[in-house]
Amino acid sequence: MQLIKPMKQIIKTIYWIKFVLLTLILGAVILAFLGFYKILVIQSGSMTPIINTGSVILVKPEKTYQTGDVITLDTGNKRYLTHRIYNIEDDSLTTKGDFNNDIDSKTFSLSSIYGKVFLTIPLLGYFFIFVKTLPGLIIFIIIPGLIIICLEIIKLLKK
Repeated sequence: MQLIKPMKQIIKTIYWIKFVLLTLILGAVILAFLGFYKILVIQSGSMTPIINTGSVILVKPEKTYQTGDVITLDTGNKRYLTHRIYNIEDDSLTTKGDFNNDIDSKTFSLSSIYGKVFLTIPLLGYFFIFVKTLPGLIIFIIIPGLIIICLEIIKLLKK
C-alpha cells in the first residue's frame, strides 16, 4: 500500500513531462507549417562535429548572409544542403561542409538560400526517421491511439 502513492506520483510526473514535450513539439510543428521556419533532419556527416548526422535543425530565412554562416540551400526536388558559406561574390556563393577538406565544386546563387540554421537538436532526427517507418507508426501512433480510445471507453462504461 505504501508503494502505490509514490508510483502514482511517478506516473503523474511522467505524464506531465510527456504532455509538455508533446505540446512543445506540436507548437514547433505548427510554427514550421505556418512558414516561420523549416524543420530538417541532417542525413550526412559533412557538417560534423558542429552538426552531426541524425540532428534536427531549424532554419529560417534572413535578410542578409555573411561568410561563416551555416545555411541551408534549396537544391531543387525537395532536396536541401546544409553547409557553411565559404565565400560570397556578387550574386553567387561557395559553400563547404565543416568535415570536408575541399569547398563544394558547385556554386549557388544567393536566391537558392532557404535560410540560416538557428537551432540544432542532436539525435532527434533518428526519432523522426523511425516514426515514418511502419514499426514507428505502429509504436508511436497506432498503439497510443488505441490505448487512449480504450481508456475513454472504459471511463464511459463506468459512468
